[in-house]
Amino acid sequence: MVEPEVKHPLTRKIIIVPPKTDPPKTVIKLTPPNPPKVNPDPPVIVPEPIDFRNIEAMFPGGATELQKWIFANVEYPEVSIQIED
Repeated sequence: MVEPEVKHPLTRKIIIVPPKTDPPKTVIKLTPPNPPKVNPDPPVIVPEPIDFRNIEAMFPGGATELQKWIFANVEYPEVSIQIED
């Protein structure tokens, strides 16, 4: 006669489950755009020369009017006049 299998109440069957793995992540490689081309030697702008007339400066009315204007508008200090400076 075959004896039936007796299970003890404190025994349990342990099942080892492998850990779940995440699906592989997709890697996207981004390359930056090429830098803009720079002209190494910018054009040199040469201004046109200014043509000045070769005329000496004059007071309107000549030297006589200049002397009249100086006597009318320049005040000599009174102290200098007194000490004859």
